Amino acid sequence: ARAMVAVDSSNRVWVAWEDGQPNWGKDFGFVIRATQPGVGLGGVRRAMIRAYDGAKWLQPAAALNKALPGANAYQPHVFSDGHGSVWVAAKPHISAAGGNGNRGYWEYYVTHLDGDAWSKPVMVPDSRGRSSTRISGTVAKDGNLWLAWPTDRRKVEFAHRPLRQEVLAGSIANPQGAAPALQAATSTPEEVKPGGQPDEAGDVRAVRAYTSKVDGKEMRIVRGDFHRHTELSWDGGGTTDGNLQDLYRYMIDVAAMDFGASTDHQGGGWPYWWWYTQKMTDMYHVPGSYVPIFGYERSAVYPFGHHNVFYAKRTDSRMVPFFMKEGVKQFSLPLGDIGDDPDPGSGELAVNDTKLLYEEVKAHNGLVIPHTSATRMGTDWADNDPNLEPVVEIFQGCRANSEGEGAPFDYMTEGQNYTALRNQAGFFKQGYVANAWAKGYKLGIITSSDHGSTHLSYAMVYTDDPTRQGILNAIHKRHTYGAMDNIILDVRMGDHFMGDEFKLSKAQAIHVKARATKPVKRVDVIKDSKVVYSTTPGKPDVDFQFTDNESVSGRHFYYVRLQQDDGMLAWSSPFFVNY
Repeated sequence: ARAMVAVDSSNRVWVAWEDGQPNWGKDFGFVIRATQPGVGLGGVRRAMIRAYDGAKWLQPAAALNKALPGANAYQPHVFSDGHGSVWVAAKPHISAAGGNGNRGYWEYYVTHLDGDAWSKPVMVPDSRGRSSTRISGTVAKDGNLWLAWPTDRRKVEFAHRPLRQEVLAGSIANPQGAAPALQAATSTPEEVKPGGQPDEAGDVRAVRAYTSKVDGKEMRIVRGDFHRHTELSWDGGGTTDGNLQDLYRYMIDVAAMDFGASTDHQGGGWPYWWWYTQKMTDMYHVPGSYVPIFGYERSAVYPFGHHNVFYAKRTDSRMVPFFMKEGVKQFSLPLGDIGDDPDPGSGELAVNDTKLLYEEVKAHNGLVIPHTSATRMGTDWADNDPNLEPVVEIFQGCRANSEGEGAPFDYMTEGQNYTALRNQAGFFKQGYVANAWAKGYKLGIITSSDHGSTHLSYAMVYTDDPTRQGILNAIHKRHTYGAMDNIILDVRMGDHFMGDEFKLSKAQAIHVKARATKPVKRVDVIKDSKVVYSTTPGKPDVDFQFTDNESVSGRHFYYVRLQQDDGMLAWSSPFFVNY
């Protein structure tokens, strides 16, 4: 990725680039940690360089990546030195001990190719910043290299927190080293871990080709991810999540998503980063191919809960601040470690903070989606506005399933990994989605990723209008389902579609159609959070009907949960039936 090119004074073309790992962005997440074939969007990067002399590719005798500090080097830039060799400026990831949540930082270093070795890397002063920045350079008449680079003046003590955006310039003396010692370029075979989907492209084509008539209109499924973080989030800083460019490359090229959003905490917690996020959301908007939606994560601790907030229009999109208890210290100088707003995860909120969030979002035509509800990031379901909060992220690839006790991948699953997960994320039984449904909340279902996960959780939406507003409108109708794979799920009750609320005088047949990517181990029909019917098809294609023959009266909800042989799940949004 990110190839940079320079031509030296001997007319050789030099190319420097980032080299990552095989299966970048493929299946990666908590529930498949032991067998996952994929790797995260951040992480390992090697700075690589080659030269082309017009006939063949050459490489320096010494490896560029081994000459740079740190384990990983990002964004290598190559510049001619005017004497037949090159400079390289790259951004190693430096691990720093201590600090409040410090995940390390990126800082530019410069090295020169002298004969068969790279010169000792020189740190570019005040160059700490995002992994996604660029540096530029040129050789002056006196032979010295001049560089221009951005900085946000962050400190090592809390290396995520930007302080002040600036552009700096400076020069470094040209060493007039020996001519570069080059040899024929070689490549090292990479071991690719097996696994994943054997025919992913075919599965995606099948999802995109599927149509279903809903409310008299022909609907298609759009696949998305509504919970992704980048280097703008304080609790990872991009070390494993990558940056915004990584996110869009993943969404468009690796996962072939139809829509999605970057949901950094408070939009990054800094006004410039929120503007940058909005700008990137518009830059990557390709109607008919990929639809990015304006979003961020508002991260209030239990019992208020984390919520992802989305908008169709940039003019509407805004971050809603935390509404603090009276007397709690808020914005002040000097600035806090994390951002201009109170720290994400703050529990010092006014008792009606969630209601005030709804008011602000309603005024700007937004959508709110709660997530990770059975953890300390979750909620006790004290609040719900059905017009603003129509669905819940029931499962995220980063962690586990908040559906209800005893469900597959439930937070209370036995095992050392789940014990560690509960210790890390916390566990609150009150946050199960089953408890929200029991209170009468009409929540549809999606799934999405969060940190440290890719390719393992999809928000599936039925719509005839795959625009920003059209997708949000369909989510408002709860015409959605969640899936851990490219599974087609179509569930109806009579003339009604999953997610609908309606009245009946007697039970009607629930019709389940599905196309899985693997044989289906089990399909459950669930009524009021209890399994009332199960079938074990043993094949990828599913088509059956079930009628509730028990005595029916009052209010009930029904949904379908499908599980493949490999454990991957899909959940339909419930029907909400008033008999």
